[in-house]
Amino acid sequence: MYGISGSSEELRLFVFHHAGGSHLLYRAWPGLLPDRWDVRLPDAPGRGRLADEPPLDDARRLAGFFLRRLGADLTGPFAFFGHSMGALVAYELTRLLEEEGRELPVWLGLSARGAPRPQGDGTRRHELPDDELRVHLAAMGGTPLEVLHEPDLWAMFAPAIRNDLRLVESWRPRPGAAPLTVP
Repeated sequence: MYGISGSSEELRLFVFHHAGGSHLLYRAWPGLLPDRWDVRLPDAPGRGRLADEPPLDDARRLAGFFLRRLGADLTGPFAFFGHSMGALVAYELTRLLEEEGRELPVWLGLSARGAPRPQGDGTRRHELPDDELRVHLAAMGGTPLEVLHEPDLWAMFAPAIRNDLRLVESWRPRPGAAPLTVP
């Protein structure tokens, strides 16, 4: 397998960020992975380098956004890694590639995301009052405490966090979808 198992061929690795996040958490990854890997850190609309674009709260639409934006680079040996919400995006993007009969990633890495459940998991964190949501996020870890405790920072980041939580909590797997053939 390209790059993943030690091949000398270059691998293009796309890393999709977690809910409420951006590429910034992964900015050190290129220096930690093999030099021959081309590590790409795309941002979802509404955050990071795409802060001026309206956010998307549907995983399939977000995957479609990335398909359009990254399409020309989704050739040759490439792989996806997604963490939490990014796992949904990487999964849905792989599904879209498969549906269109396009080249699939040589590897699909998914972390911090449970197996799909047709009925969802019933959580509605995106609807929690601010105080409860901040407590929940603090318990989960990963959100800087300054964002949770500083009113101006919370006002800036809360919409993206709620949007992403809505995306994660409303996503359902497609009925009857066959297992992906990607390692």
